[in-house]
Amino acid sequence: MCLANDEWIHLYPESTITHLSRTHSDHSPLLLNMGSPSNSQMKAFRVEFMWLSHQDFPNLITDSFMDCPNITVATSEFENRARNWNKLIFGNIFAKKKHLLARLSGIQKFANYPTSSFLHGLDANFLKEFNHVLTLETEFWKLKSIIFLASRRGLQL
Repeated sequence: MCLANDEWIHLYPESTITHLSRTHSDHSPLLLNMGSPSNSQMKAFRVEFMWLSHQDFPNLITDSFMDCPNITVATSEFENRARNWNKLIFGNIFAKKKHLLARLSGIQKFANYPTSSFLHGLDANFLKEFNHVLTLETEFWKLKSIIFLASRRGLQL
């Protein structure tokens, strides 16, 4: 259950509440989506800390900086490769999380779930992957909070 007053609803008219699948408790969590402001400018490029956990990332760095005539070209090459790699290989952790929650929910709702060792094994595998994605998400939000706090203090990271 969620509560909001008229002022809050006026400030966040595009907000939604979604009931999520339970993963670690007998309670179902709620997801509050407050909408996103439209921004037509290209996002500033930042290396995401969570990328360091991927086995292919060191090769991306090496390949980007090898055989480049100068640091400016190499940095630009790295940025282009990293953006594409993030989109095609690493992927969106929020989409992965949503997909894993849907899979967990589907397994848990299956009629044979309580007695099926196969379904329990599948559930355990998805839960392990889900926990890894949660760790990545935690790192993502830690970095975002540091950037936000720095910007509030007038610092540029």
